[in-house]
Amino acid sequence: MVGGAPVTEAFCEQIGADKYTADAASAADAAVALCRASA
Repeated sequence: MVGGAPVTEAFCEQIGADKYTADAASAADAAVALCRASA
């Protein structure tokens, strides 16, 4: 999972990251969702 101002969604796809988020608050929500999906 990557994100934040210096990272783009295109870069996320290029490196094969599981998830891109624009900010830390979104990252927390995405992390919870990913954990729930894998449980």
